[in-house]
Amino acid sequence: MKKLYAIEFIRIWLTIAVIILHVTFFGGTKEKIQNFFGVKETAFYFAVELFFIIGGFFLYKKLKQVRQGEVKPTDLIKKTYFRLFPALLFSFILLIICVPTKRFEFLSAFPRLATLTTGLGLGPKHAGEVISWGDWYVGAYFWTTCLFIGLFSKSKTFLSVGILMYLSILLKMHNTLLPKQIFQGITRSIYSMGLGVITAYLSENITLSKTKTSKTIFSVLELLCIISTYRYFAKTSHTKFTFWEIEIIFAFLVLLISHSAGYISEFFNKIEKVQYISRYSYPTFICHAIPMILMLKYKNTGLSPIAYFFALLTPAIILGMIEYHFFEPYFKKIIKYFIREKEKEN
Repeated sequence: MKKLYAIEFIRIWLTIAVIILHVTFFGGTKEKIQNFFGVKETAFYFAVELFFIIGGFFLYKKLKQVRQGEVKPTDLIKKTYFRLFPALLFSFILLIICVPTKRFEFLSAFPRLATLTTGLGLGPKHAGEVISWGDWYVGAYFWTTCLFIGLFSKSKTFLSVGILMYLSILLKMHNTLLPKQIFQGITRSIYSMGLGVITAYLSENITLSKTKTSKTIFSVLELLCIISTYRYFAKTSHTKFTFWEIEIIFAFLVLLISHSAGYISEFFNKIEKVQYISRYSYPTFICHAIPMILMLKYKNTGLSPIAYFFALLTPAIILGMIEYHFFEPYFKKIIKYFIREKEKEN
């Protein structure tokens, strides 16, 4: 799959949206943010669903390799785990250091973190989160990935994915059937990641016209998709899209981006330098929990929303860079060393 730098831009903005959401946790900021957007309600939490769609889109190529026997299912599961876990472990270690009063509580919850079960609703609150504000997403992403890997190693794959997506929508719309914590995790990821997988399949199997007229039409559609998604986040739309409708709109935008169908996606797909920033989006997303937890002790300081925002974002970026460049490579070296030693013993 060719590099889609426009999606890297989207990842950056979704990370920012999550941080804006968490700024609203501080006293008086929620109303100010709503006034800034001129609305009475916002939906920045929805960035996570779009992260799932993007994750499912890029997962498709790997699932296809599993289906064709090019990659073992267990190898892909291991690779996914060791791509996701280091940032969580890094944040966990920082929490142990920065919040000594809760050290025992954190340590006792480590098995949930290590098994990535924090997105399965296994816990008293926040779907069983350990570091808070992020690890439930990682757990839900990982176990949904495992589920799809299992499906793609069998027959009638897309039928099974479609059935699971439909069931997850029913459960989400009728949330009296299961405990509330469940809806913080895996039921949110199945529909969204499944939609991403199907979008990637469609992208691979359709051809879009490249004439000037068609590119102009696709450019208008791209702009409409972007505006619709923004208006859902800010809840300014007069047309009240449901969560699954706006996800389809966003998935269609990803489809257009994958073909550089319009002038907007064509322009952004050429800006390859964005990858130097976007590679920090995941560790930044995870590591912003550290300043968040520390700052919540002083949440009523009267700072402006922009001050809270940069107070979260700046250390999160610094920690994300440290995790990406230093902690993660070192962690993977240790894992490879133990794997080699085990292979020698066998």
